[in-house]
Amino acid sequence: MPSEPYNLCHINMFLQDMGFDKFDIQLGDTLTDPKHWDGESFEAIVSNPPYSIKWAGKSNPLLIKDERFSPAGVLVPGSKGNLAFTMHMFSWFATDGTAAIGEFSGVLYRGGAEQKIRNYLIKNDFVDFLKI
Repeated sequence: MPSEPYNLCHINMFLQDMGFDKFDIQLGDTLTDPKHWDGESFEAIVSNPPYSIKWAGKSNPLLIKDERFSPAGVLVPGSKGNLAFTMHMFSWFATDGTAAIGEFSGVLYRGGAEQKIRNYLIKNDFVDFLKI
C-alpha cells in the first residue's frame, strides 16, 4: 500500500505547526478498510483523490451494501475509483457539510455507472461545479 499520502500528511501537519496531539492520521485503504469509524461527521473536507485508481468495485459483493457507496444504486467501476472516493466523503458529511474535491475531468463525461452516480449527486443538489 502506498504510504506517500500518509507521509505527506504528516509533513503538512509539521509544516503547519500542528502538534501530534491535534491530529490522528492512519495508514490504510480509504475505500475498503477505512481507519476512522468513530461515527463523527465532518463539516468540511478538502481532497484531491488519486486519479482513476483501480479499486475492488463489483468484484467485492459487500461494497454494494456498504452505505458509503450504495445511495446511487450502482458501484463505481473497478477500473476508475474516482467517484468511490467522492461517495465515501459524502457519507461522512455533517448535515451542513461542504467539500472541495479536485476530480479528474473524466468523472464529468464518462457514461455507465459513473453517469448514474453523477445524476444522483446532481439531482440531490450535492454538487456545484467550478471550472478552473
